[in-house]
Amino acid sequence: MRSLQEWVKALGGYDIPVLRETVSEINRMRADEDRVTARDVADVTLRDPLMTLRVLRFSQARLTSRQPTEVTTVEHALMMHGLANFFRQLREPRALEDTLAAAPHALSGARHVLSRAYHAAINARNFAALRHDLEGEEVTVSALLHDLAEILLWCVAPPLAMQIEHMLLGNRSLRSASAQRAVLGFTLGELQIALTKEWRLPRLLQDLMDDRKAQNPRVLTVRASVALARHSAHGWDDPALPDDYAALQRLTALPPDQLARWVRQCALQAARKWTWFGVRPAAAWLPLLPGDWPASAADCEIGEPRAALIGRVIDQLSQCARPQADVATVIALVFYALQQGIGLRRLWFGTIAQTGGRVEARQTLLLDPGLMPADLSFDLAACHLFAKLMERPQGVWCNPTNQTRLAPLLPGALAARAEKSEFFATSIHVRGTPYALLYADCGSRNVAFDEGAYSAFKQLGTATGQALERVTG
Repeated sequence: MRSLQEWVKALGGYDIPVLRETVSEINRMRADEDRVTARDVADVTLRDPLMTLRVLRFSQARLTSRQPTEVTTVEHALMMHGLANFFRQLREPRALEDTLAAAPHALSGARHVLSRAYHAAINARNFAALRHDLEGEEVTVSALLHDLAEILLWCVAPPLAMQIEHMLLGNRSLRSASAQRAVLGFTLGELQIALTKEWRLPRLLQDLMDDRKAQNPRVLTVRASVALARHSAHGWDDPALPDDYAALQRLTALPPDQLARWVRQCALQAARKWTWFGVRPAAAWLPLLPGDWPASAADCEIGEPRAALIGRVIDQLSQCARPQADVATVIALVFYALQQGIGLRRLWFGTIAQTGGRVEARQTLLLDPGLMPADLSFDLAACHLFAKLMERPQGVWCNPTNQTRLAPLLPGALAARAEKSEFFATSIHVRGTPYALLYADCGSRNVAFDEGAYSAFKQLGTATGQALERVTG
């Protein structure tokens, strides 16, 4: 696991790609340079967070002692340094689509964050205007760049970016910061702040992107705009949206019905440029349109070898400790490894209830039908396989060679399917005491397991117990 400083060093000198649409538009304007204005170029640039970053870095690198040190808007930067210099210095940037051509899932992930960032910028521009902010473009640029670290993670480390997304989709109660710390050792917000300093972005923009400075109403506008775009990206029923609306009401003093109209209008404005990013905008869910539901990270194969992925997750589990991690973080890591590393589809983690004597579902990821969370709950005093497993740290692989023998010992929910499906299960003890049971199967895919899969499952079970000892101590 690389340190924050190592990530900053690696990304600080990274050759930032931009969207292909941006490259095309810039080339078109270069061909008609005499008729193009700084506003024209700025309008195109502000659709693409990556290009916006390149322009600001270009501007900061050319400042002299006789020039202002705070050039906080794209149009100002272009006017100060001249369009001729801009076109000459930023000739033929790499296209994001070419950079990630061999990793379509990474390209899709980056595009979704870019689309979300543009929506956040539209939110910020409109709500800054409602607050009569005289420098609204500074707020707009800050919202546009707020999640750059996440975009760059998709570019340079797609497996890690997909792992974070997978963990959050599999456990809605898991906080983004917890998932990021478990995978990276720090949050993307911390990486973002460090990168803005490494890139020497204007101090004002650094401050506006720093969520820790929430006493500043302009920072609150950026944060609320980004949160609204994030939580509405896949639908308008996210449980966090009411808090976003409440934050915007406090900032704008608008009544709820007027605020709702502004939120809708922002989404529609952002949707007008949806082809720029090639993903469905938030407005597509106003109301839900017909068509196939977009694939989630839980259904995407990342192509990473099993051993490498399992080894990486075991390393991440070894770093889990209080207060940065909790039980939900540990299980999200394990579920990711079981689903993406081994191909398991129905995952169940049950812990001993507070009243004692019974193991009940605590966290599940059921990608295929046929199993309900309550189906595997059991009494410790029961005379079946799972209760016996809890007596000491041990595991079982139910397979064709032992299914006939194990079938009478299985709980009712599994007994009827014992002849058709294989499963893994292991008890987890914490500080020498029974704590939980981990169960996993292939669901409707009915894939035959092998010794390698069972060995990986047992390794993850051992690492899970060790991590739980640290986070529950």
